[in-house]
Amino acid sequence: MPAEGLSEAEVAVWMDVLAAMPKGWIRPENAEQLAAYARHAVSARDLSKLIAEFKPDWLKESGGLERYDRLLKMRERESRSALAAARSLRITVQSLDPKTAGRKAANGPHFRPPWE
Repeated sequence: MPAEGLSEAEVAVWMDVLAAMPKGWIRPENAEQLAAYARHAVSARDLSKLIAEFKPDWLKESGGLERYDRLLKMRERESRSALAAARSLRITVQSLDPKTAGRKAANGPHFRPPWE
């Protein structure tokens, strides 16, 4: 069950992560961290849409370059935060590397390889 207060888009990210990870990978005590990841991921995606819609002619207008730069910085901040949360949750591609997955299985009962 997704954390309270998430938008529809954030719930979709939440559910996608749970569907992609092995059963038991995300435990209840990690719910707020997953919610933070979902929020940052959606914010970065929304900012990317705004940046893609930014017209080059707008850069010539007063404050245009500053607005564009501010959007880029906001997206970078959200992207970095999403990546930090993903690393903390161990949901990055490297976290499921077959070379390290065996060690995780040996070290804890919560890991199930994705192919099972």
